[in-house]
Amino acid sequence: MMVSSSRSFLRNVRFYLVLCACAATFSHAADMSVVDRWMATNSGIHSIRIDFTQTRTMRSIKMPIRQSGSLWLNYGSNQFRWQVGDPAQTIVTKFRGNLFIIRTQMKKYEKRAAGSGDVPPGLMAMATGFPRSTSEFQRKYSVQTIEVVGSAFRIVTQPKGQEGRGVKTFIFMVGRDDYRLRGMEIYLDDGSFVKTAFDRVIPNIGLPGDLFTPDLTGYKETKF
Repeated sequence: MMVSSSRSFLRNVRFYLVLCACAATFSHAADMSVVDRWMATNSGIHSIRIDFTQTRTMRSIKMPIRQSGSLWLNYGSNQFRWQVGDPAQTIVTKFRGNLFIIRTQMKKYEKRAAGSGDVPPGLMAMATGFPRSTSEFQRKYSVQTIEVVGSAFRIVTQPKGQEGRGVKTFIFMVGRDDYRLRGMEIYLDDGSFVKTAFDRVIPNIGLPGDLFTPDLTGYKETKF
């Protein structure tokens, strides 16, 4: 009887392990199907403007910093412009392979090579552009979990390569109804984090020719 019970126990354990393996496989498939449907929404989009609200929390400051801003992306020329404040207080733009970080109130700017390791943590993802296909997404990010939070999917990832420098997790919020990107959360190794909620998204918007070209008249180059 003891032998029979042991065999029965082992069979149950094996059956349980098989179920777990199957569940993990199905979970992974479901996760990537969310990414697939999100990437499909990029079809036919050549440029985009995103108006957002950003909340930054830092260990050195008691109260979170909340700002509104805008992001422009030109997928054809691989350019972007990100700014916060009204009028703009900080501008980050990619132009001719360089990243310009501009502080308008200080009348100072810093120029860095967009592909270098000097790009501030979290900005590298924007400097290289959001992924446009599932294969590109998998090259840039490793999916940790995908959770359902209210009306959105919360895709928790770890950026790969230089994009992951200083970044603990990079989270994409994707709508459950339309599978479009609704915001991001970036958690840094130093304990700070930035949450960005998209307030308005305008695809295929006309982009002024000088939008990505920084006007640095009267500015002094420095190192922030």
